[in-house]
Amino acid sequence: MHRRFTAAFGAGTYRIEELLYCPDYTVKGTASAGVPPGRIVDASRKAQLPRVVLDILPPDEARFESAACIHHFLADELSLTPDTN
Repeated sequence: MHRRFTAAFGAGTYRIEELLYCPDYTVKGTASAGVPPGRIVDASRKAQLPRVVLDILPPDEARFESAACIHHFLADELSLTPDTN
């Protein structure tokens, strides 16, 4: 993720946090997920997602000026145009 992020936005100091969100499933073997258990939000904790995210984010962090570009990058969205031919 760091490598892709740096390729898209240039070298810098980025803090990328991990979170596994599975709102329709229950994660039984949290050790095999490769994410700390407190960062796993499954069906049993899906209502807690906003609180988990807020707990991860620093309270005094300024809004990143490229927030829209980062959202686009993380959403892995494509910009498509119909071919009229």
